[in-house]
Amino acid sequence: MTRYHWLVLVIVMALCNSVSAQPFTSYTSMIPMAEFDKTVPELETRDFRHNGEAEIRISNKKEQHVIFQAASDGSLLSYVGGITYLMYEFHEDKTYYCRHCTGLSDRNILKRLSYYDANGQLKSMRGNTVFAARIEFEIKDLEKFEEAMNKVDEQEGNYESKDASAENIIEHGFDKEGRLIYSRPISTDDFWSHQNFLGRP
Repeated sequence: MTRYHWLVLVIVMALCNSVSAQPFTSYTSMIPMAEFDKTVPELETRDFRHNGEAEIRISNKKEQHVIFQAASDGSLLSYVGGITYLMYEFHEDKTYYCRHCTGLSDRNILKRLSYYDANGQLKSMRGNTVFAARIEFEIKDLEKFEEAMNKVDEQEGNYESKDASAENIIEHGFDKEGRLIYSRPISTDDFWSHQNFLGRP
């Protein structure tokens, strides 16, 4: 190898080291909720928009996922009604087999969805309308659930199951004080939307 080749190699290595040494700005520190365990981080994704804003999802190894928005300067943005953070919590020990999903076929099942304000407090008021600050999901028959979810998965959510009347999936809504304010059956496709982080306040 000539002296020229050695010089090029050294320059390339120096450039690679300088790029890899650049700090990565994590948004985990912006999550104020004590319920989210920051000690077991796993994944952070950002969905950038054309105006520089981004929706961020931070996940940990306890199957907790927090979604929020940030402006181009890194400051927090709120959704409708002063909701800033959405936290999805999945069962660590309850899964269903997804025949139409890429990657791992065993999918953890959504247990709870909670809404928080910018201070990390449960948010259950929007104007004069009370709505659930926390939603918990109950599945009565896991085999029927798996069969129905696979039908929706196969159509990537574009399948109206119209099976709320079967009352296999029950949605329980709680206010910020933890009081139950409603319980109602929901369809599998409605649950699928929550399961896949779709829908925003």
